[in-house]
Amino acid sequence: MRAGYDGWGRAALMMVQGTPRALVAVKVRADFMPDGEIVPLLFRPEQGNAMRIDRILEKRREDLAVLGAPAMRYTVRCGEYVYDLYFDKHRQPHWFVLYEVATITEMMVSEIDTP
Repeated sequence: MRAGYDGWGRAALMMVQGTPRALVAVKVRADFMPDGEIVPLLFRPEQGNAMRIDRILEKRREDLAVLGAPAMRYTVRCGEYVYDLYFDKHRQPHWFVLYEVATITEMMVSEIDTP
């Protein structure tokens, strides 16, 4: 099922270990190493703040049913938060982050201007 979040671009909704999650397209800045390795440096949703990646905790290939093909999963630390960042070279856009739906709602609410 596809859904749209105002300001957050395209998102695919799913359940992961009983928790509602959204796979959200993000923009990524990365280094491309001579051996072909991709090292993500920061990511940001279409209209959100950039998240600088402090450390890559894990990198592995993973099948996500919603993507329909294997993708590279980077588990990354940004400050005190840990995110799963996915790269799928067969899809446009190529980069996604798996957010808890409650997290997206909190982020959207915090962006609303209050009088």
